[in-house]
Amino acid sequence: MDDRISHEVETHVRNGTLPSWHLDYYQDDGYQAFYYKMKYLNDNFDDFKNKTEGQIITYMIWYRSEQNQTWEYIFENLDIEPEYL
Repeated sequence: MDDRISHEVETHVRNGTLPSWHLDYYQDDGYQAFYYKMKYLNDNFDDFKNKTEGQIITYMIWYRSEQNQTWEYIFENLDIEPEYL
């Protein structure tokens, strides 16, 4: 969890830039990854703040799914048994 992002989201909610429901998700790794990509990599915070709660949840689910698929790929393609990791 990135404390900087948490602090930024809290500030945005406090000043009314983001709706308060963001506080339900802002500590989630998927939320933080999406926030970082939108604000810092794409320089598109305006688009981020206009996303609905459902859209944010969808991005969080995709993030977790990608992580799981990556680990599945790693485990399937290793020459060692996972219990030895």
